[in-house]
Amino acid sequence: VTSVSKRAVIRRHPGVWIVEKIRSARQKRWRITGTHRGRHFSDNLDGPLLVPVPCAVLVVVIITTLTLSIITLSVGKYNCPGIWENQEPGKNVKCPASPISCPDDWIGFRGKCYLLSNIPDTWNASKRFCSNLNATLTKVESEKDLDFLKRLTGTSEHWIGSISGTIQGLSWTTSNLLSNSSCHYLKGTTSGRKDCQESLLGICSTSSTR
Repeated sequence: VTSVSKRAVIRRHPGVWIVEKIRSARQKRWRITGTHRGRHFSDNLDGPLLVPVPCAVLVVVIITTLTLSIITLSVGKYNCPGIWENQEPGKNVKCPASPISCPDDWIGFRGKCYLLSNIPDTWNASKRFCSNLNATLTKVESEKDLDFLKRLTGTSEHWIGSISGTIQGLSWTTSNLLSNSSCHYLKGTTSGRKDCQESLLGICSTSSTR
């Protein structure tokens, strides 16, 4: 059919032109999704999404690799509760002591639990406060204890039970050192004695549970 005769038919029968356009569009769609899809595509035309076979294989390989990596990294992780041990499960692994367990609001350090009082009071009242919590005014026995309490209390003055005189880095005040009415206090890395009737915050400590 020549182009002239086609135009004549379209003028007489416009509906024929519309049907012809629809048929042409379907043929183009078939060519795109059918024979010209390429050899890397699946032959299933049921779904709207066509996935290249190499891409699907690559996704499976990546997922498998990640799964194996996670399993490998997890080997030995739970030999000791809460502690990473890069050893095979079932081997004789010596686990360290379990982490320090302290009551709520207490802070654990080197086998002890510490709590700062929030109301300034006398030394005896602070001692009773700690006793009611099954604790005592803390004893500073080492340089590590002193460094920890310095970070815990800052530069504020706190009542303590006692302190070792052999700790390096400790400064002593000279006021009331020999007075029977004076009690131990700590301020940063400085310690000394004050009138027990003064009002200071207290540092309670007790042995931790495991």
